Amino acid sequence: MWGKMSYTFADEDLLFDQIIIQAITDLICDKLDISHEVLIMTAQYLPTYRLDINGKKTLSKLYIRLGTLNNLSVITSDEIETTGASWKEVLDFLALSCCGILNSVEFLQNIET
Repeated sequence: MWGKMSYTFADEDLLFDQIIIQAITDLICDKLDISHEVLIMTAQYLPTYRLDINGKKTLSKLYIRLGTLNNLSVITSDEIETTGASWKEVLDFLALSCCGILNSVEFLQNIET
């Protein structure tokens, strides 16, 4: 006779979170052209915003680079949607991964070079 399964909704939520985290990790590794996810912690990022038709500020694009290298990449809202993650989950992931926020002066210098 089979034992009683102790599957709960909490287990399902944890599994879903793990899938989302892996999808975010894969997207960022792909954008930064890195094969080891541990390097994500050296990334710097800058979220950019736009006003929607109701005047509400929403995330538009996420600029990200590896450390101080001049390898700025863009992550779009469409790319975020394909991971199944929300913008908040991606930004939370970057913050929890100890990534630095790229200031606007550095960002503009990176764009000009």
